[in-house]
Amino acid sequence: MNPGFYKLTDDGLLYGPNAIYSPIYTLLIADKDNYSYPVDGWYYFDNDDEAYTFFNLTKQKSNLPE
Repeated sequence: MNPGFYKLTDDGLLYGPNAIYSPIYTLLIADKDNYSYPVDGWYYFDNDDEAYTFFNLTKQKSNLPE
């Protein structure tokens, strides 16, 4: 189970467990329910299976640890 922020890119599935920092925004796990998703392609999921399903991926296609 890997709760956190997920984003699909051409290189695979990116994952940030606690926060995402950008020059124009910051996503914090403590504020996950306050954002309007997607934020620059980022979504919050309670676990990695939800992210895989949402993005129509299998674990072999992502770059997250099994």
